[in-house]
Amino acid sequence: MAGTTEALVALTRFGLGPRPGEAAAIAADPRGFVAAQCDRPQAARIDRPLEPSDVLIPGFVEARRARKMALATQTALASAKSAVGEMLGMAETPAGNDMQAGNDMAGNDMAGGGAMTADAKAAQRQKRRAMREEAPRAAVYAGDALKAELDARFDHAVATDDPLVERLVMFWSNHFAVSIEKGGLVRVLTGAYEREAIRPHVLGSFRAMLEAAVTHPAMQLYLDNDRSTAPESQMGRLRGIGLNENLAREILELHTLGVDGGYTQADVGSLALVLTGWTVDRTGGNGGRAFLSTRHEPGPVTVLGATYRDAGRDRLGLVLDDLAAHPATARHVAGKLVRHFVADAPPPGLVETVAAAFTQSDGDLAVTTRALVEADAAWQPPPAKARSPYEMCIAVERATGVSVAGQQAVFAVVRALGQKVWAPPSPAGFPDHDDTWLAGDALLERLDWSIAFARRAAGRLDVPALGGALYGDAYDPETAAVVRRAESREQALALLLMSPAFQRR
Repeated sequence: MAGTTEALVALTRFGLGPRPGEAAAIAADPRGFVAAQCDRPQAARIDRPLEPSDVLIPGFVEARRARKMALATQTALASAKSAVGEMLGMAETPAGNDMQAGNDMAGNDMAGGGAMTADAKAAQRQKRRAMREEAPRAAVYAGDALKAELDARFDHAVATDDPLVERLVMFWSNHFAVSIEKGGLVRVLTGAYEREAIRPHVLGSFRAMLEAAVTHPAMQLYLDNDRSTAPESQMGRLRGIGLNENLAREILELHTLGVDGGYTQADVGSLALVLTGWTVDRTGGNGGRAFLSTRHEPGPVTVLGATYRDAGRDRLGLVLDDLAAHPATARHVAGKLVRHFVADAPPPGLVETVAAAFTQSDGDLAVTTRALVEADAAWQPPPAKARSPYEMCIAVERATGVSVAGQQAVFAVVRALGQKVWAPPSPAGFPDHDDTWLAGDALLERLDWSIAFARRAAGRLDVPALGGALYGDAYDPETAAVVRRAESREQALALLLMSPAFQRR
């Protein structure tokens, strides 16, 4: 993009897109604007009241129990009704008028001492109506929790004055990915997981975030560790319940060392044994975390050549200490940070600089992030990463001040653009390569959406002036000319939103 300035790099590469006048406001010291955010971890906090895991879990469990009971009762009533019908159908009754007489007799008997009164029938109808309303309660509970969490997340991103911090939340939430597609409690807990396990640590300790993430009930359920049982444990010997290696594999491959980090399948199996016993407290105590020693592997376990004695729930912490401090973890984390914020092909030496900061600070993510944003190499390449649909929607609302959702839910708007928030295709999270979001028909879908949004929003905006207010001296002259020559405000806004300056960060 012609005329790129460091202010625009600060607001796009390390932010969520400029708001009108913001580029001019930070032009004197754009690097300082970004670096200062590394000292504001509180900016990750969402102040809107939302339910914690230890409230959401028992609430969902109770809703699901009520649903099962309602469905069971409905099934029992249907079976009883069918049985009564069969009994009446099998009864021998006279033909003709005698048949009617028999029916009248039955009716009279029902109205007698064994009859169901009008009040009783009304009560039964009310009970059935209540059961029909109760049946979907668990699904409604999950949907309401998810909508509240996503609305709060999106609104926070639009309003924040510390966009780098929110970008870090999105990065680390994707690094330690869970998916609402798992359904059940994971769908209910995904927002709380990000608030509890990710947001408090994005400018804190990597080691603390690692443990908070892997022991959180959302992660335990998503990767099936909640029922994993060591074969030699008390419960394993009694019931023959199996060992699950999903979480162990992803901790090594995705969360710490990386696929080339030097671990073996034996290490995966050993870490899975260390993880046994960690499960979910469905009563909601301790944030939903629980440890059952009856499922845990007794005796010593060796991971990556180090042997860890049986220390119960504390053994996992000892292993995570070593994984967080491993050189391969520093390289893996640094490589992902640089690729996410700067370019798919990292500038020479930048990954090594960030990795060294991670290692020397014992995984202090404020120090690590500062090393990235203060490196000259991070500011040099032109914007090369396409915004995800979620990032694009945030950027549009920050730029225009107009709700991108209108009468829709934000979740539905982002999904229509090709991304289902908090539903990555695998535990590896959403892919982070430049071509991920603009492949196939994705660009056409963005254009169609931009045109539709412009029809609703352009009447409130002076679009040519908006371009200048957003980009200042970095406003591409070609884009500015195209916007000025547009046949209507709607066309001008759609062209601005689809410009390279807006689509890339």
